[in-house]
Amino acid sequence: MIQPASPEQVREITRAVLERPEFRAEPSLLERFGSRLLQDILSWFEANPELAGVLRVVLVIALVAILAYIAYVVGREQDTLRLALTGSRTGGSAPEALEEIAPSWSEAVALARDALEAGDLRRALWIAHRVLLSTLDGMELLAFKRWKTNTDYLDECRDAGAPGSLLVELTDAYERVIYAHGELERESAARLLGRVESLAGGAST
Repeated sequence: MIQPASPEQVREITRAVLERPEFRAEPSLLERFGSRLLQDILSWFEANPELAGVLRVVLVIALVAILAYIAYVVGREQDTLRLALTGSRTGGSAPEALEEIAPSWSEAVALARDALEAGDLRRALWIAHRVLLSTLDGMELLAFKRWKTNTDYLDECRDAGAPGSLLVELTDAYERVIYAHGELERESAARLLGRVESLAGGAST
């Protein structure tokens, strides 16, 4: 009578079969190359301990520089996103509306006043208009986009009360001077700019 194989015998037979060449997984070309490269590097480190120490220092410095750069990029992107989200509520600006003028509405207003003092009514009104659009964007009464027309903004602020009325008046003056090359009294422009500044300052608090 044939005796059944014991569990230990089964394990031994299985191990012997699996160790046969046809059951061994051959390393890929990439694995062989990587293994050889690693061996060469380790051999070089052993043969050149002083240079290996210098190389370690250089690699550490490079790693620290890369991590610092990544941290800088992430921080800059977070600042940009935070500025875009807070807008003129924090005394800043809707970046798209004022980015080519000034970093904040207050500095943009100062530039508009300088232009008005210099007699450059067109630039003063253009900046004032952008400051107002920036402020209304921050108040969520409109959404500033470069492709929009003044009519688009007026439609968005049709029921915006006093801010909407200010936009109507400033847009009328803006188009009269900039598009139609008409005239506007300096005092009227100064009053409009003062109202824009007052609205922007109130929205930032």
